[in-house]
Amino acid sequence: MDIEGEWTVRQVKEAIEKNHSMAADTLKLIAYGKVLDKDENSAASYNLKEGDFVVAMTQKAKPKPKPPVVVPEPAPVPVAAPVQTETVV
Repeated sequence: MDIEGEWTVRQVKEAIEKNHSMAADTLKLIAYGKVLDKDENSAASYNLKEGDFVVAMTQKAKPKPKPPVVVPEPAPVPVAAPVQTETVV
């Protein structure tokens, strides 16, 4: 597949998605043993040249963070008022 040096890593992933039915969000690109991990960087910024070999690996999509579970606090338990007693002598 031909790419242009000014393409961003994201654009390369999207081209792979279009041509090879691999979801761009699950792709990890590797060239020269280094992961091209910044989607906003250009292919040229990773020194990719014509004829270079880039590995495209799919990985599991990162799960969306789950909202925190809110556990309600138990209702306060009423405390009985102390009973006053009188001692008769």
